[in-house]
Amino acid sequence: MQQTTTLRHQRGATLVEYALVVPVFLLIVLGIMEFGHILFIQNTLANAAREGARYLVVRPEDASATNANFLAVARRLTTGLDPDELDFEVSRSSTSVTVTVNYRVDLITGPFIGAVGGRTNIPLRAVSTMRLE
Repeated sequence: MQQTTTLRHQRGATLVEYALVVPVFLLIVLGIMEFGHILFIQNTLANAAREGARYLVVRPEDASATNANFLAVARRLTTGLDPDELDFEVSRSSTSVTVTVNYRVDLITGPFIGAVGGRTNIPLRAVSTMRLE
């Protein structure tokens, strides 16, 4: 009889524990997803900047951010990203070529962050400099 009384008093304990643990667990899972998403985009931008700089070292006559050949090479390496958000900058000196890629990432958790007054996107930048030979 004593054990039945004890179980009856703990009937809602599981529900309360669940309600306390689930939000923390979801926050951790969403944070991992967001970090992975941003890391993927940063790596994609770094690769596009590096390959764009490499292309301009091999073909210095195309050293312009509006050159169609350069843009085709650089954009081909950014598959999966919004092409309207990509911004390429090229600067050339007598000894090197620098390619900068800017991109604004819309966060997966943007609606939640926006609801509390935060920014729903973050700017990312990748820069690659290569020496002219």
